[in-house]
Amino acid sequence: MDILKRSVGIISLLTVFVSTQVYTGDSIAWQEWNKEAFDQAKKEKKMIIVNVGIEVCYACNWMEEGTYSQQPVIDRIDKNFVAIQVDANARPDLGERYSDWAWPATIFLDPNGTQVLALRGSRRPRNFIPVLDKLISQHAKGELKADVLAPYSAPEKPETSALTFIRDGIRKSLDEDYDDVNAGWGDELKEINGFGRIEQLFFRAFTEADSISRKRAVKTAYAMAERMDHVWGGFYSAGEEGWKVPITEKRTGAQATALMAFAAAYQITKDKKFITAADEVDKYLRDWMMTKQGSFYTSQEGESEELPKDMSPAEYFELKTDAERRKFGVPVIDHTVYTDLNARVIKGYVEMYEASGEERYLNRATKAANTIVNTRLQAEGWLLQVVQTEKVKNEARIHLLNAKPRPILRAQAEFGIALLGLHRATGNKKWIEIAVKLAKATKQHLEDPKLGGFYATTVEDTNGIAARRKPLQDNGVAARFYYQLGRYIKNEEYEKAAERALRAVVSDEILEREGRIVGNYAVALETVTANYVEFSVVGEANDPLAVKLFDTARNYHDPRKILHYVKPGHYPDLGRAAMYICNPTACSVPIFNTEGVQEQADKFMPKG
Repeated sequence: MDILKRSVGIISLLTVFVSTQVYTGDSIAWQEWNKEAFDQAKKEKKMIIVNVGIEVCYACNWMEEGTYSQQPVIDRIDKNFVAIQVDANARPDLGERYSDWAWPATIFLDPNGTQVLALRGSRRPRNFIPVLDKLISQHAKGELKADVLAPYSAPEKPETSALTFIRDGIRKSLDEDYDDVNAGWGDELKEINGFGRIEQLFFRAFTEADSISRKRAVKTAYAMAERMDHVWGGFYSAGEEGWKVPITEKRTGAQATALMAFAAAYQITKDKKFITAADEVDKYLRDWMMTKQGSFYTSQEGESEELPKDMSPAEYFELKTDAERRKFGVPVIDHTVYTDLNARVIKGYVEMYEASGEERYLNRATKAANTIVNTRLQAEGWLLQVVQTEKVKNEARIHLLNAKPRPILRAQAEFGIALLGLHRATGNKKWIEIAVKLAKATKQHLEDPKLGGFYATTVEDTNGIAARRKPLQDNGVAARFYYQLGRYIKNEEYEKAAERALRAVVSDEILEREGRIVGNYAVALETVTANYVEFSVVGEANDPLAVKLFDTARNYHDPRKILHYVKPGHYPDLGRAAMYICNPTACSVPIFNTEGVQEQADKFMPKG
């Protein structure tokens, strides 16, 4: 545990990595994931070791400090392997491929690129070296065998079952994993962040008028609200022993999940505790993680480099004042800015704005979105996942940052959802116009025109080694994006693309392999099968009555909500602003006053 406590201290010991394999004798010369590395392995008849992880990861740091820096390990890897390193945030397509093995994931391939073994988590030299030696021996004897647990490829045919049938099966699986005593999913690590589970639970609680789901969702949000840093702000994830022992590192994705959960819980309960908790998340993001341009950094270490040996990270964060903590230094921040994580923060801020009416939340979301669009939107309409800034280049890292421009599904889908949220909250057509560009580019570069669904990234020269995948979770986010965008712009092809995506990526084998990591896909199923409730304001955004109708609808809580200004056409021009509320089977009468919005909207509420 002493090594684990001091894992952040590796910053001063980090090796300088280069992208070409020139052996220096005292470090591993990691390469990026590219064809040259695979070609080298084949030419030199070496095995391949792939180290997949993220910055500010205890286990990744621990393995770098205690294992990859040790000469016996270095010697074995240099002589027998081509070493490849993957930052799973910069390349979420590859991170998703190896996510079954968590971080760090250590993947071993034969010289032809066939996976022969994968290890989950950190290993010390005493138990890592025997693994290397066994593989070296097997390779020399020609005894390497394909790993039956290697990542699956995309299904060969779409699923034909009713979407409600698939949805109900996933509901059952998530329900079985829920901890009704302590809240959250799983016995220890609560597996909430970034996977869509709590969002699915809140959505289902509303659309099904399901009291059990509502109780579970709110209970989980209360548990999250208890895990706040009251000095610097921010939400702590649950640790190995559950909520009582949190993980002290703070990841931006976790803060985004907390914002979404607190917004939804406040909409249901009106308990100010959730507003207070959201304010603390905002304080942390604002003071620690926000760039000057308004976008957000990735994560912060769970302890300071200067922490005394007799002080644990938990004890450090139990210190009650900023001054007390700073006596022992400040935890390191990963200053990389990723598009998908920023999209999730934007979404969280938009939902807090809708729940609370606090303009500062909308301002944060708008500024971050403008920054990402202005610096990362490509001429073809897709967004870069990461840009390697001078600040990031000068920071010590334990993973190579592959910033090669390429469209990656996760970035496009997550940001698409964020854009629709901004449009729903403001009525500003700018956001829908960017969303349309993004949707067109994503279909062009990533959609499978034959079977449906979206690939994780574009065709690469390594696809002959690692087949392209259609990630379940990211296709779930993409399906939500296309379904909702289709409703906004009345494009049936986009709605069909959403259903095709949901069918193209699922099978019994995939669901079994993914286990609990199906929340985003589950949210998409809930969204599509619940249909929509569309609030259409017939009028101009500068008409005071139209604005009042729009603002009233924005404040009305319904996660199925599509809200926008429209021109007369589908709805008649009545000579004054009016609102219509519709679902696929019914429409309201014209609404001319704010009181009528709630009265008519209530008629579309699910009945328990």
